[in-house]
Amino acid sequence: TGLTPNTAYTFSLFEDCAAGGGVGVSATINVSATTFCSAMAVFPFTETFNTASTTRDCWSTELVSGTNTWSFVSGAAGGGNPITPYEGDANASFTSTSSPMETAKLVSPLLDLTSLTAPEVSYYYAHADWFGDQNSLEVFYRISPTDPWVSFIPLTNSDLTVWTANVAALPAPSATYQIGFEATDDWGRATVVDQVVIGEAPTCPDPSGISVTANNQTGFDVEFTPGTVGSTAYVEWGPVGFSPGGVTTTAPGVITTSPTTLSVTVATAGQL
Repeated sequence: TGLTPNTAYTFSLFEDCAAGGGVGVSATINVSATTFCSAMAVFPFTETFNTASTTRDCWSTELVSGTNTWSFVSGAAGGGNPITPYEGDANASFTSTSSPMETAKLVSPLLDLTSLTAPEVSYYYAHADWFGDQNSLEVFYRISPTDPWVSFIPLTNSDLTVWTANVAALPAPSATYQIGFEATDDWGRATVVDQVVIGEAPTCPDPSGISVTANNQTGFDVEFTPGTVGSTAYVEWGPVGFSPGGVTTTAPGVITTSPTTLSVTVATAGQL
C-alpha cells in the first residue's frame, strides 16, 4: 500500500529454504505491474488519446471475444477513413485483421462523478465500411469495476467515414464510475473514437445535426436535433458572411419533436 497511482513497479521474489528444512535460496523472480490511476474527479475531464496525454495510459482494453485490443494510432490506420485524428496526433482505434466478429471494450479510468449534478459524455467516432462489411460501436457504463456493464448508447453500425459527434447523459453516477466503448469488428474499417469529454451537462444544450436544404427558389428547410425538446427555436439568415443579430428571423416556435424542421421563406433568393 501507499504506492503512487499510475506508476510501473518491479517486484522481486525469492525463497529462503532453510526454514523449511531445505538448503540455500531460490532464484530471484522479477515481475512488473502498474498501479491503477486515481479516480478522475476534476471536470470537465477530456481525453485526447494524443501522445502527450498524461491520462491515456489510464484507459484499458477488456476483451469480450477474440484477442485484438484497442490501440492509439492516427485515424483508421491501415486504410479507410477518417485518415487523421479528430484533433492532435492520435485517437483510439479497434480493428481485427485475423478474424471477424472480435469484440473489445475501451474502458475509461475510474470517474468520481459525485460532484456533478447532470453528468454527460461527448465524443467523436467513426466506422467506415469496407466493400459492404461494417464494424459497430456500442457504449456501456458500470458503477464500479465489480458491477455489470449496462448499455446506455445503442449500437451503431452505419457507414461513417467522417468524425461524427455524439453526446449522452451518464446514468446512475457514482464515485467509481467507468465507461466502456465496445467495438465489434466484422471486416469493416477500424472503429475509431476521439476527444472524449466528461463533465456537467449545459443547462441549455446546443442544437446538433443541422442541415439546410432549398425547397424552392426563395425557401429553405432547416432541420436539426434540438438540445431540449420544449425550447423555442429561432433561425436568422442573410447573405454568406452576415453577422447574426437583429436580421431577418423566423417567428419563434416551440419545439415539440426531435429532430425538428423549420421552414424559412426569404424575400429574395440568397444563401443561408
